[in-house]
Amino acid sequence: MKSKLTFLFLFIFLGVNNLSADEKMFSEANKAYELGNYKEASQIYEKLARENPENFSILFNLGTSYLKMGLPGRAIASYRMAQKLSPRDPGLAVNLRYARDQIPTPPGRTVQENPLDRVRTAEWMLGLTAMIWLFFLLLGLRQIFPKAFEFTRALCWILGAGSLALLTICVISHLRSQQTMAVVVSKEAAVRRGPFDESQAAFSLKEGREIPVTGTKEEWCEINDGPNKVGWVHSINLNLIIGR
Repeated sequence: MKSKLTFLFLFIFLGVNNLSADEKMFSEANKAYELGNYKEASQIYEKLARENPENFSILFNLGTSYLKMGLPGRAIASYRMAQKLSPRDPGLAVNLRYARDQIPTPPGRTVQENPLDRVRTAEWMLGLTAMIWLFFLLLGLRQIFPKAFEFTRALCWILGAGSLALLTICVISHLRSQQTMAVVVSKEAAVRRGPFDESQAAFSLKEGREIPVTGTKEEWCEINDGPNKVGWVHSINLNLIIGR
């Protein structure tokens, strides 16, 4: 089956890779979506996503179903998880941008995509490995044939500097991939001063807010929404995403 453009959202009708036992469920969810039964479709996709958390097609379609149901927070969370698997997918970028546009954003708090997140850490590492191999290859050839490869001296310096730069990017990308983010999926989430229901509410977060998680305690997540905006949110209000 091929990809299909439905309304403003790209909706994937691809067969689920390595999911022969679940293909029937995937087809049922697609059919429910086509018939406008978005809640039924999302429930099936949710079950498939729990069993196959690293399947792009399932997460993508789940997010699109949430958008149709008017749940932009859950849609953003699903798209963010799909983005980790395919960070440069153009259809995903369109849908994620549309979902974010449904969220009223406080002045000066627009969501900015980091260019580093468009390339996975493994891809940065592959580039670094190739550059290091080329560096040592040229270095070896210069030692064996110094006159013939004299012209590569500047190139060796460039490759050496490039390798150091790529190594730095790899470290940053790896650290970002270990960070935990959260998306607010309830209409409004109270941020309390402590990880207890009895703790005083400091402020609140609206649906769709994307925030870093700095700690957890039982069913509570410590979040940091900027200067003087640190507190605890009950996990029932959040969808956690490991890595940016």
